[in-house]
Amino acid sequence: MGRAEPAIRLAFAMWRFWQKRGHLNEARRRLEGMAAAPWSRADPILRARLVEALGGVLWWQADLAAMKPAYAEALELWRQIGDKAEIANALYNYAFAFSVGADPTQDPAQADPDGEGFRAMEEALALYREIGNRRGEANVLWGMGNARYFQNEGDAGAAQFREAMEIFRAEGDVTMLAWSLHMLGGALLRQDRPDESRPLLREALARFRDAGDTAGIALTFDDLASQAAADGDPERAARIRGAARQLAADTGANLANFVDEQIEAFTRPGIGSRLAEEDVARLQHEGQRLTLDQAIEFALGGPFPAAVETA
Repeated sequence: MGRAEPAIRLAFAMWRFWQKRGHLNEARRRLEGMAAAPWSRADPILRARLVEALGGVLWWQADLAAMKPAYAEALELWRQIGDKAEIANALYNYAFAFSVGADPTQDPAQADPDGEGFRAMEEALALYREIGNRRGEANVLWGMGNARYFQNEGDAGAAQFREAMEIFRAEGDVTMLAWSLHMLGGALLRQDRPDESRPLLREALARFRDAGDTAGIALTFDDLASQAAADGDPERAARIRGAARQLAADTGANLANFVDEQIEAFTRPGIGSRLAEEDVARLQHEGQRLTLDQAIEFALGGPFPAAVETA
């Protein structure tokens, strides 16, 4: 137990840093190593925090099959411990196992056929409201919006994203405000409202840039690639998509690849039917050669660097 407490507390405190700064492969290696050690099971609170952190890393790597049991274990432990705020958070996390299907070629509408994920979100929302935790309430509203977005249901979660965004703004949560802008912009783009989605997505990218959140940047690159396609600029779209694929590969944020493949296949404006296959490959390669700063400026609407195009 002497080595478990500082190790797990440090890992739990570090996992978001690893995620935002693009060190997901290192995070998984370290967390899985701890989770396999017998000493990590001695204290139920520490164990719950450890597998919660592991579940978060697995989500960002899009390893949903491994993520679900990690989050399920955390939920079971917190129910045994009886902390309502932690139970609500664990329910929120666990529900993401049902937001998207594990197979990116599957129809997203079939991700939660029995409604288990949505019931978990509803229980979490009720608990947060019972204890008066507004930030937690906003997280769950955002999570409900995610499920509706990924499953292509109704307004794609726009109403939940708007409600969550206002709470995050009032609470001063700049991280989740950026994520709300990202998801609301995507939902509006899904509804063929590109003039409304464009400023939201660009603001989300600027906020992720300022926060150094590489996972957020990668996902928003894909949003803005679809935005460019909707705006009738498939060449820009292909280059931004190339930058997104490169950043996801560099950071281990495979969730960006997973979401792009799943949403591209079913719902979002894309480039597949607008350019020849060889042109798509060439343009994506050009986008992959951009530095991160160059890619961000280009995705925000700037010109493509001539030196990259002619190299």
